[in-house]
Amino acid sequence: MAKVIDTDQHPATEHVNIITDMDDDLVSMAHQAAEREKAMPFKEALKLFWPGAIWSMCLSLALVMEGYDVGLVRLSLMGRVHKLID
Repeated sequence: MAKVIDTDQHPATEHVNIITDMDDDLVSMAHQAAEREKAMPFKEALKLFWPGAIWSMCLSLALVMEGYDVGLVRLSLMGRVHKLID
């Protein structure tokens, strides 16, 4: 089990409990899961984690479109400034 240190004697860390040791079984299971995910082929990972892949593509598309928007607005404003000067 985890060892918990009570830190009530320190004023900056009142009501905080720090877990210093983790359960060895939990750590080994997490390590095994990480190794399985690293060894997973791309197609299998895409089938398993498709919502995350879709979210990532949408966020990337939004960032690219924001960059195009700033560029287009800058070009249109520069064109209007030249018309005002003439």
